[in-house]
Amino acid sequence: MSSVLLRDFLYQLSICSEKAACIARHIRFMHADFNSMIEEKQLDENHQHLDADYKTLADVIIQEVIKRDLRRIYPALTNHIYGEEDGSLKLNSSDEKIFIDVTGTQEDIHNLLKKLFNNKSAESTETLAEIVSSSSNITLSNQCKQSFEKIPHDIFIDLSNIGIWIDPVDGTQQYINGTDGFVDSNTGIIQDGLPAALVLIGCFDLKDGRAVLGVINRAFNEKIDEYRWKGLIYWGTVLSNAKFNNLEDVYKRHENNNQRVLLHGSADVNTFDNILNDWTKMEVSACGNKLLSIALKQANIYLVTKSAAYNWDLCAAHAIIQSINGQILDLRQVINYYQENRTKQNVNLSQFEIIYNNIKPNKFQPKDYACKPFIAYHNQQDLIDMLSLLICLTIYYTRHILNGANLLLNSNKYFPSRFLNLKNLIMPPPPSAVLKKKTTSKNPPFLSQEFLIQNHGDIASSIIMILTLGAVFHVTSPYFTVFFGPRHNATNFISYSTVPATLFNYGYKDLAMLFAYTLVCITVHAIWQEYVLDKLNKKLHLSKSKNAKFFESGQLILFYVISVLWALKLFQDESYFQSGLEYLWRDYPYIGMTIWTQLFFIIQISYWLHNYPELYIQKVRKEDIPSRIFYTSLHLITILYGYLTRFWRISLILLTIHYFIEIFHHLSRLAYFYTTAKIHSIKAKSISKYLLNIWYYIFIVGRLISIVLIWLTFWFGLKSSSVNKISYTSTSLTDSNDTSNESIMVSNFNTPTVRLFTLVTMGALQFWLVWNFIQFHMRRRREQGGAQSTATTLTKVSNKLKQKQQDLKTDKSETDETDERPAIVANGIGNKKSN
Repeated sequence: MSSVLLRDFLYQLSICSEKAACIARHIRFMHADFNSMIEEKQLDENHQHLDADYKTLADVIIQEVIKRDLRRIYPALTNHIYGEEDGSLKLNSSDEKIFIDVTGTQEDIHNLLKKLFNNKSAESTETLAEIVSSSSNITLSNQCKQSFEKIPHDIFIDLSNIGIWIDPVDGTQQYINGTDGFVDSNTGIIQDGLPAALVLIGCFDLKDGRAVLGVINRAFNEKIDEYRWKGLIYWGTVLSNAKFNNLEDVYKRHENNNQRVLLHGSADVNTFDNILNDWTKMEVSACGNKLLSIALKQANIYLVTKSAAYNWDLCAAHAIIQSINGQILDLRQVINYYQENRTKQNVNLSQFEIIYNNIKPNKFQPKDYACKPFIAYHNQQDLIDMLSLLICLTIYYTRHILNGANLLLNSNKYFPSRFLNLKNLIMPPPPSAVLKKKTTSKNPPFLSQEFLIQNHGDIASSIIMILTLGAVFHVTSPYFTVFFGPRHNATNFISYSTVPATLFNYGYKDLAMLFAYTLVCITVHAIWQEYVLDKLNKKLHLSKSKNAKFFESGQLILFYVISVLWALKLFQDESYFQSGLEYLWRDYPYIGMTIWTQLFFIIQISYWLHNYPELYIQKVRKEDIPSRIFYTSLHLITILYGYLTRFWRISLILLTIHYFIEIFHHLSRLAYFYTTAKIHSIKAKSISKYLLNIWYYIFIVGRLISIVLIWLTFWFGLKSSSVNKISYTSTSLTDSNDTSNESIMVSNFNTPTVRLFTLVTMGALQFWLVWNFIQFHMRRRREQGGAQSTATTLTKVSNKLKQKQQDLKTDKSETDETDERPAIVANGIGNKKSN
């Protein structure tokens, strides 16, 4: 018979989801070459807003395992199980497309896995083969089992009329990135990370296409230790005689102070800027995760204005949402219907729910199963309020901007770009417009926020070009050369040098140079970002937090290397150490500095100044902004202080030492990201460790040298030429053959108070850096100790399990081997890391 008990069917679906979760956890942490088991998909027209789309080995294996298990238990479902993946995987290491067949024996599956992993990690592949091939050793929590008792024993489901949509890992990007995740404290919504990666199994009625049952497994719900997670299952049914769920059993709702939360699709990031301001708008990863937030009543509305989601993304969550009297509706149809019938009482909007039985008989193409724009909700009043706002918004722009809907249908020129999706939903273009070739540009509006962010490098380089052209032409050169070179000439002959040098002092005209070279820094930053860092980062699949650190380190390394090489050239040209350390304080206050020394300081100041607008341009996360501002301001204030107080020589040396240390710091950090993201060879890991050790030694030596130089300069060296108070002396710059009376003001800051203040602050800064270094080193040792302890424990457990299995095989008196076999549960073998 094709009719089975609903309770039993739901139990088997939950078992399948838990096995899928075990596979997902095991693959994510089992192998050093995880990222080699990723295939990049080709983006369709509805997903051009994404950087890339991927599928992993876990996606393919999980889908095939669920299909196999359900077909074995319920033959009536054989031809009605559908999924996102096509059952194959094309590895990065080769062009071969491998089809994943899990219908064979455990040995067959093990051989297939060994081929995929190039015979590496034998123990891990053996364990994975055991999980994939097993059928009776997956257990559910007692809480989950007890929740099935809500369903009466006399409720059946006819499987001959049931189809299934599977999304093996919804949130693949979060699964690849592998971060612990971020939870909004006010709503409880999981915004990003591994917990946003879900296993989705949704059942629908083949006749009317409505979702009837859904199981969602949050495979990474609770972290046990570095390599082990515990999952959590959500389910809901919405048959005509059975509306049940386990949401209240597994989740306690947050109190969010009655705020109404709007979630939107990833394609709608800019659609709702500066509108719907009475709603709290949140960016959340993964479609299934957003819909689950609606089901858990963490958010009120989930709005998608493009066909950017698929049947497998929605079906499971749709059933659960319906079990709490919510819905997922076709957005265009429900807006048009409500616009015409909103004055009526008891308007029936559920007739526009999304359906899932649009199965195509031809070859599987994901675009054939893209869902229409939709709106998901759990409270109908929230739906009514949102529809009213969207309709009013469109009517407002129709009447006040274009004075007539007919013109609006044929023109997007005057309609704000961020509302185009909404306008097309409410008033779709006429057939004639559809037939015309699309001429709309994807570029943001001129001088809009997004325009400035996307084109900031071009804007800065254009301004520099204008300034350069102005400096070239004879008529305008007096006004524009001030942007590129020092203007406060302090030419003199240095008494202790046989070579005459042209010297410069600082002054108000330096502000023009700061402006120009800040633009230069922005331009170089954009070029290095686009042509080097972005290309490297695309291959690493880093998380958002690691992305930010990767880009920061990549930019700083370029700046530090250039600065160190420049400084070393200055040391050579100006004979810094030919007369010993005395050169650091001799002849203070100095008449002036060479052109290259002044340009060095100007560019140092400009670089750290340009970091402030880069926080906005790079869209740095809010939680990272305070630390970045502090780091930038610390450098900027220190350099400005040395520049304005004329302590140029000691400042130049201290900066060089500091930058040289930081080069190895950021090199080791980039190497760490490379090894943790790509997880390549042991050689790559050894390079990362080698660079980190070099940084350790250079840091200690460099800080000691810096402290000694600060102490010698400000405690001993400058003391011999000390003055009682800060003085400004007028110095004549004329020689015997010059009849002019030009002079400059030379400031002298060599007072006991200034020296003491500088000695204390610079010394305290060095000690603070050392203290942070010690804390970092101790924290890293603790983490390594914890990881080593975990690895030792896992080794012992693995050895015990292998010994027990061996005993079971050799014990001939054993009559029921399956009962004593160790279970693969959410916190057991299913997610341990290989040793």
